[in-house]
Amino acid sequence: MKFYHMQRSSGFVLLLTIMIISLMVLIVTYFANKSTLHSYFDHTMIAREQAQQAALSGIQIAFSLLTPPAESKEESGGSSTQKSSQKSIDPHQHILTNVMPYLNRWQMFTLNKEIDGIDAVIKICLICEEGKLAFNKMFDFQKHVFVPPHNGIDPKKIMNLCANIVSGQGAKKNLDEAFEAFLKQRPYPFNDATEFVGMSALPFIYKINLFYAPPVQQTSSEYPSIFLTDLFTPWVDQLKMNPWLLSDSTCALFGLKRATLKSDVADRMQAAKLLKDLKKEMSLKERWDVVGQKLYGRDFSSISKDLVALLDESVRAKNFSVVSYGSVGHLTQRVIAIIAQNGADKFVIKKLYWI
Repeated sequence: MKFYHMQRSSGFVLLLTIMIISLMVLIVTYFANKSTLHSYFDHTMIAREQAQQAALSGIQIAFSLLTPPAESKEESGGSSTQKSSQKSIDPHQHILTNVMPYLNRWQMFTLNKEIDGIDAVIKICLICEEGKLAFNKMFDFQKHVFVPPHNGIDPKKIMNLCANIVSGQGAKKNLDEAFEAFLKQRPYPFNDATEFVGMSALPFIYKINLFYAPPVQQTSSEYPSIFLTDLFTPWVDQLKMNPWLLSDSTCALFGLKRATLKSDVADRMQAAKLLKDLKKEMSLKERWDVVGQKLYGRDFSSISKDLVALLDESVRAKNFSVVSYGSVGHLTQRVIAIIAQNGADKFVIKKLYWI
């Protein structure tokens, strides 16, 4: 009887030992998994923060690209030569010569940890706001109607053209009336092109992508026809556009050559050089047939009269959109900045969109 009691006690101890070991394994496994999860989370958050900083650095790169370098002028006096003054370069001419070939196209910058302190890739795309439609100048917010046609510019016709391009078919006949009815409820200008989204008066807006990005892998049939913030802008105060700085969506609207996967920067650089060497007294038609043919693939006689009425070489580039992607590892952060010229050659950030 006593021997039987000892057997029962030994079995209980064995069972208790197995339970304790199982509980310890469970606790260790739990903390190991939690530690692994936290390690992965911390690594992801660090990479995300680094990618954000890389994207913001792309805006600073845009500043440096848009700002003309100071040109030193040397004067010799006696046996010594010294730098006496700094001759400034016209910012607008700098943009036409050095920045215009890369507009609406990706520029890539690779960072190396040994040199830059981080392994990252920065991609930026510069877009000129003076190459977009200033939609606040298309409407009279006091009378609540489209601005009447003037100097060959018909805002109502341009809005219908936008609807036709996006929808792929004729716009609704009552589009103008519907939009004007909406304007009667809005006595102040738009602050942002994204405010168009959700407007029942403009049903074709639902088919437009919001923010521009140059083509990367899309085929021509898959690539969006128009991007809303790439076509309309609230950041300029005139309807006229600079003919050499048109946005990609403006090119799509008027049937001009757009940015493609195949690099055409060499042709655009040649066009910029030709533009710089052209005589100022030449007409826009003569200059377009030399430069515009290379930039947009169309001669002057074949482009829309509505576009011709909007073009003005005297419009200076003062406002830009900067599309900046920062990539660290497998993480990419995307930001779009609206920057404006403040003073002679300084640019400041007006607005940021994290997308």
